[in-house]
Amino acid sequence: MSWICPKCNTINRDNNAIRCTCGHEIDDDYHVEDSKAQTSTGPLSNIDPFYSKQAIIRGNQLQVIKLVTASYQFIKDNILIYFNLIKYPLLTLIIIGLFILNMDFDNRKLLVFLFNIMLILLMIPAVTAWHRLIVIGKGNRTNDISYRISKNEWLYIKALLLISVIALSIGIFMALFVLPVAWGISESSGIQLYASLIKLIAWVIMFTLLCRFLLILPSSALGIKMRVYESSRAFKGNAIRFAIAYFIAVSIPEILSLPVGTTHEILLKGSGLNEFIASTKFLVALLLQMAFYTLSIGVISLAYKMLVYDRTIESNG
Repeated sequence: MSWICPKCNTINRDNNAIRCTCGHEIDDDYHVEDSKAQTSTGPLSNIDPFYSKQAIIRGNQLQVIKLVTASYQFIKDNILIYFNLIKYPLLTLIIIGLFILNMDFDNRKLLVFLFNIMLILLMIPAVTAWHRLIVIGKGNRTNDISYRISKNEWLYIKALLLISVIALSIGIFMALFVLPVAWGISESSGIQLYASLIKLIAWVIMFTLLCRFLLILPSSALGIKMRVYESSRAFKGNAIRFAIAYFIAVSIPEILSLPVGTTHEILLKGSGLNEFIASTKFLVALLLQMAFYTLSIGVISLAYKMLVYDRTIESNG
């Protein structure tokens, strides 16, 4: 049997325990049975065809299109909650970004770098809340869907750093071993297509490998420590399907951003002679970047819910 801590949302395995691993003690008014029952309520566990487990996962296989569709539909169904979560960080980023964009600075690269760091830090409380909303549901009274900073957010930062180190390690491996091979084949054969194909295959492999470890992010947002090997093992043959779903989900904001550019590129160039056009492009690019984050979080959280969280609740309840 298991119950959810009302303070940190940690899954506690012992039904007879009154103290969570975070130190919080439940009182006499807190009913373990209600907590256990509420973990299966909310927008993702009802009969809605977009969110039902039968629609997103059949047997042990994730359904790629259904996973992508559910991520988009979830934003539509919870758009007010979404804007309530991002309104303050978004407004702060717009003010700071427009200031950097329309002012002349000698060291613009440093300011843009600091802006990117600030963007990540300001968005983390909103991102973790969105993870929790998808995994646990807004109908669960133990779930806190608000812009706040707690130990879960610090745990999430550690998980992000770990993912970054893994991505960097994979990238270095590819640069040291794969790219020289591609260059050698291209030089010896005189056909550039071979090198391009090798690079494409290497990129797909690197992307798929990295996707196997992304489940530690929603787990961290819930305050549950998950090891990278546990994330990889949880997919059980679904890693490629998940990678395809993730790629499809974020492709639309990525394609839309091509004519506009990224916030990084726009801020580096500055406003130039036309401040209005540059400012408009920056705002559009920032909103598309928010969409990219939200859609990617949706796919990751839905996969975590179906492959890890719900199964944990079922196996312990």
